[in-house]
Amino acid sequence: MKRIVTCLLAALLLSLAGCTGSFEPPFNFDPPEEAPAGSEAQPDPERTEGPDESDAVVTPDDEGYAIGYLGETLRTQFFDIRVDEAYTCYEFDGVTPEAGQKLLVAEVTLYNYTNYTQPMFNTDFEIWWDPQEGETSEDAWAFPLYGERGLEDGSTERYNLSEQQLPIEWEFPIREERTGILLYQVPESSSTFSVAFLEYYSDGSTGDLYEIRFSAPLAE
Repeated sequence: MKRIVTCLLAALLLSLAGCTGSFEPPFNFDPPEEAPAGSEAQPDPERTEGPDESDAVVTPDDEGYAIGYLGETLRTQFFDIRVDEAYTCYEFDGVTPEAGQKLLVAEVTLYNYTNYTQPMFNTDFEIWWDPQEGETSEDAWAFPLYGERGLEDGSTERYNLSEQQLPIEWEFPIREERTGILLYQVPESSSTFSVAFLEYYSDGSTGDLYEIRFSAPLAE
């Protein structure tokens, strides 16, 4: 069994901060007192079209919130995002969950429609679930799973548990599309989820909030 780590500490964001930052679900639009440094890349003001037609792309409402569902494309200031498929299981590519937990597998397609290379991190994408017994909304979320190993110099290195996962960190080229897996650990009793993304800027301010909500049946 591969060892899994749930990335829940705010301190981790200081080292992984990019175009987004952490936020406590649901719907907290206030930037943190000490926001991590964000991406220096700027959104394309023209918001040029991605692979989907504009009338098929979900954009934020006047209050800065966009909600979509499985198979729908949401357009952020930095990229388009779509959750193509999602399910839960007890083993994925050799990875198994802790007791009382299960794995959520979400296949996601991203497209950088802007005129800028976008720095990306897997912590850009939180998973939310409806709070289970004994949980509050502040407990009912997680970052994607990763592994961790020590190096000879005493530092640690994070790595993906499956080659199918989106990278922990990468540069997203202009006009490129990428499909990969977001792998999470979630409560065994949960069944309804959201992949959430909050726009985060280098000055510490936040932008619009995007939520893709879906059910994830248990794979046979």
